[in-house]
Amino acid sequence: MDAGPVSGEISVFELNSRELAILIWLAAVLIVLLFIPKVRPALGNVVHALFQPMILMAIGLVLAWVGLSVAILATLQIWDWSHLKGTLVWVVTYGVATLFDINRLSETPRALASLAKETVAVTAVIVFIGEFYTLPLWGELILIPLLVFLGMVMAVADTKPETKIAARFTENILIIAGLGMFAFSAFRIITDLQAFANLDTLRDFAVPALLSLMYLPLLYGLLLFMAYENATISMKVRFDDPRLRHYATLRALIVFGGRIELMRRFKRSMNLADQLNS
Repeated sequence: MDAGPVSGEISVFELNSRELAILIWLAAVLIVLLFIPKVRPALGNVVHALFQPMILMAIGLVLAWVGLSVAILATLQIWDWSHLKGTLVWVVTYGVATLFDINRLSETPRALASLAKETVAVTAVIVFIGEFYTLPLWGELILIPLLVFLGMVMAVADTKPETKIAARFTENILIIAGLGMFAFSAFRIITDLQAFANLDTLRDFAVPALLSLMYLPLLYGLLLFMAYENATISMKVRFDDPRLRHYATLRALIVFGGRIELMRRFKRSMNLADQLNS
């Protein structure tokens, strides 16, 4: 990959066949949905929800944080303009997606540790290798909806005991498909090792991994804010006197500090005490 200057260069945003196939299918699905009268109002509600002030502020915070992270990586000569497309893809598929999943993460023990492990795990390397080479466009256009369909079948079948066998069968098919994609990329890499084993490839892998790791402090701050915000809401119900409520919040900040789990336990204890006294 040749980084080069970016003044008017289209290669910075050059899409591979998999990315192009995904865009084609997304556009096709969106067009079909727009022609369904009962679905159009729901799509409008989704768009309206995305433009809520709190959502826009959260997305703006993510973009500012990513911009700062990119500036740091560029100063360290790790990020350059050839990584712009990959960075934008990371923002949509990981940065913003994880932000919208913040409620689930807030209830998951050691969620940030799990995210950090996934970022640097061996599976991340395997996925990177598996996506290094893609099939021709026609192959990706067939493969992507097939994998999405199988994934949906597995998700639905896994919810009921009587369909567990179907879920395991579908899971095995997905595993075989993943191994096949990995084997295809591995074969292409072996036959053209010079194109893979270079500094640019290392950077292509390192940039999204580093962005994910640098994103964790922001997620931690948001989770900490949510923990204290939820506890404050419980205190509003428990304490009528604002001064007493502010004092309790201040004491919680001093005692618990940045320990999110302790703040969650404190909130659960208050709720349990309220239930026992009611």
